Amino acid sequence: MSEEKLELLRPPLAEWAKGNFWVAPDWLSPDVTFRAAMPANFVAHGLEEIALRMLEVLEEWSDYRIEAEELEDLGEDTVLAAGRQRGTGRLSGIEVDYPIFIVFQFRGDKVVGVYLEGTRDAALKAAGLSE
Repeated sequence: MSEEKLELLRPPLAEWAKGNFWVAPDWLSPDVTFRAAMPANFVAHGLEEIALRMLEVLEEWSDYRIEAEELEDLGEDTVLAAGRQRGTGRLSGIEVDYPIFIVFQFRGDKVVGVYLEGTRDAALKAAGLSE
C-alpha cells in the first residue's frame, strides 16, 4: 500500500474527529459498503443509503465523533484506523468514550468498504480479513 492511500484518509478522518461526517464523498466509491457496529449498528450500501443511516444515528447524539489515533497499512489496499468514538446521548445525557477500529478497503483510489467495530479482531472479521 502506498502512502497515497493513507493520505486519502487523513482529511476525512480529521473531519470525523470534529463530528463532521458530511465531508465530500469523493473518496468513497458510489457502491461503497459501510458497516457500523454499536452504537450505530447498521449496514448500508451506496452513498445515499449511508447518508440516511448516518442521519438516523446522529439524531441520537449531541456531539458524536470518531477520533482516529493510528493508521496501519494492512497491505492489499486495506488500512486499519484505531482510535476512540466519543459522544453524548441526546436523551440520556450519558457520555460515551469507547475504542473503535475501522477497516477501509480500497479499489484504486476509492474506498469500497468501511467496517467499524469495537475491537481490532471484530473489524478484521467484518471486512473478511480473518476467521
